[in-house]
Amino acid sequence: MLIFTIGEILVIPSEYVLVDNIAPARNRGSCFGAHSISAVGSFIGPTLGGLILGMLGGPAMFVLSAGFAAAGSLLFVRGSRIRAPVL
Repeated sequence: MLIFTIGEILVIPSEYVLVDNIAPARNRGSCFGAHSISAVGSFIGPTLGGLILGMLGGPAMFVLSAGFAAAGSLLFVRGSRIRAPVL
C-alpha cells in the first residue's frame, strides 16, 4: 500500500500540471473540471464491477469488460483521426 501511496503522491500533481500546460487559458477551468469529474469513475467502477461480479459471475464480467474496452477503442479511433485543415 505504501508503494501505491507514493505513486499517487508523484502522479496526481503531475496530472494537474499537464492539464494546466495543455489547456487554453480561456478553457482552463472547464478542463480542470473535466479532469476532476473523471475521478468519479474510480469510485463507481469498482463498486459496479463488484456488484456485477457477485450477481453474474466471472464470465459475464469478462464479456462486459471486453465490450467496454471495444467501445472505448472505437471512440478513441474516431476521436483521434487527423482532420484536414479548413481554409
